Amino acid sequence: MGNWFSNFIPFDQPIILHGVSFRTPEHLYQALKATNIEDVIIIAACETPGNAKRLGYKIKCKSDWNEIKVDCMEYVIDKQFTITSIQGQKLINSKGLIVELNYWHDNFWGDCTCKKCENIKGQNNLGKILERKREELINKIFKAEAETGGEK
Repeated sequence: MGNWFSNFIPFDQPIILHGVSFRTPEHLYQALKATNIEDVIIIAACETPGNAKRLGYKIKCKSDWNEIKVDCMEYVIDKQFTITSIQGQKLINSKGLIVELNYWHDNFWGDCTCKKCENIKGQNNLGKILERKREELINKIFKAEAETGGEK
């Protein structure tokens, strides 16, 4: 499937939240963990999504982060995959099960393929969110076509 759904791929247009601009979904997701605007601004300014991710591990997270992180990822995915975005079009045109295979032991968002995790079934929460988003986008297209009689 490739890496087209990665949170490291820049948004088509930066996302502005509370007056702060975010270049990538990873920057936005990591900033959503923050408990103060200073950390949000520092994360947004990180040169790379990898740097934003590493900083996200170091900042003080919201006390309910484990309870809200899936909702936050859904918010990020909503911003990343729109009907008019390049990534949204790729998602709409994708087929079948979406699984975030990885080798870094992330069995919450994906399914780790390393030897250490071979007997662990990943929860694949990111894949499930992407599949729901794909269905939502396809339904929007069908609804728009039904309302216009199929005219573009």
